[in-house]
Amino acid sequence: MQKLLPVALNWGVTTIRMTGNDKPEIMHVYEAAKAGTFVSPSVYSAGQGFNLTGPYPGAPTLKPTTPEEARKGVQAHKAVKVDFIKIWMGDKGFTPDVVEAIVDEAKKQSIPVVAHIGNVAHVRQLAELGVTDFMHEARDGMNPEFILYAKSKGLSFAPTLGQGQSRWYYYEHPEIVAMDPKFDGFYARGRAMLGDPARRQEIVGAVIAALDLQIP
Repeated sequence: MQKLLPVALNWGVTTIRMTGNDKPEIMHVYEAAKAGTFVSPSVYSAGQGFNLTGPYPGAPTLKPTTPEEARKGVQAHKAVKVDFIKIWMGDKGFTPDVVEAIVDEAKKQSIPVVAHIGNVAHVRQLAELGVTDFMHEARDGMNPEFILYAKSKGLSFAPTLGQGQSRWYYYEHPEIVAMDPKFDGFYARGRAMLGDPARRQEIVGAVIAALDLQIP
């Protein structure tokens, strides 16, 4: 990250929100960036997010199974000076009492909550607890009724359309990684993934198949 942040700034990125994959041992890098120790965009981190099933194998996320574990996890976040708490909601996500404990303890510790959601039920569950900041969108509920509800609760959504596109963009345009200024901060595993023909076929093939389904 200490290599990536200056590269991101060189590409014109002035603010970064790290949403849930930062281990405690990396948090000092963000503290140094905020202190001006090295050139960096403004950076905000959730530390390790709360996620039972991902977002990828081996992800450094917290997986509390009880409200007590959830509160301890939030308190540990406070100790490493996170800027917000990230929670992933899903069909196989946390039980309601664990979700309530995460949100309630975050309030007690004066830490905002940002939530990954996929449907209206997730949004309503969290909004009723006071959460207002959501990543992605409620794909099953973009209708006037839901929009009125979101406005009444003061909800905001980051649709992350660029993130969705980036899943296949670099496979379609591998030359961009070699453009100046070079992506010197690009992590080694990422470069290896971009150079893997089988993974390229898997990603691009999935996009083509999805498009075929949408074309009558």
